[in-house]
Amino acid sequence: GGGSSLDKDLSNGGGQLAGSVASFFGVEPTPAPAPAPPAPPPPPAAPADWFYKDPNGVVQGPFAAAQMRQWHAQRFFEAVPDLPLRSNAPGFGLAFVPLSALGPNPFDDESGQAGGRSGNNAAAAAAAAAEVEEKRRAERAERAAAEEREQLE
Repeated sequence: GGGSSLDKDLSNGGGQLAGSVASFFGVEPTPAPAPAPPAPPPPPAAPADWFYKDPNGVVQGPFAAAQMRQWHAQRFFEAVPDLPLRSNAPGFGLAFVPLSALGPNPFDDESGQAGGRSGNNAAAAAAAAAEVEEKRRAERAERAAAEEREQLE
């Protein structure tokens, strides 16, 4: 068995043949791409922060839910049941919502969802707050119109 060099290459698994074909055409064999590393796990959700508007309308915060929970437990908010609050928790939205609309334990859920509510309930609370604010605006406008009528008489 004095076979040809092609026979020898094929008996070698074709490795030398592939190398000689590549060098003949002037290309280097490309190694298979390395598999992509697995994606890192998503970061844990940041705890939600809370903001409130003080009696002068100035936004205060952010405050951690634990701090708000502590103040709530110490009954600091009893004098202001309609204290405007908002959270940066997903689904809460940008509207300030009266504390009274958030249920008896609004800061208990570590996820930051208002009162352990789903985003839809927080959105409903925000909508209710907007409705209350709209009624207040209408009442103020009615009072102003009544005062204007009195001045004209």
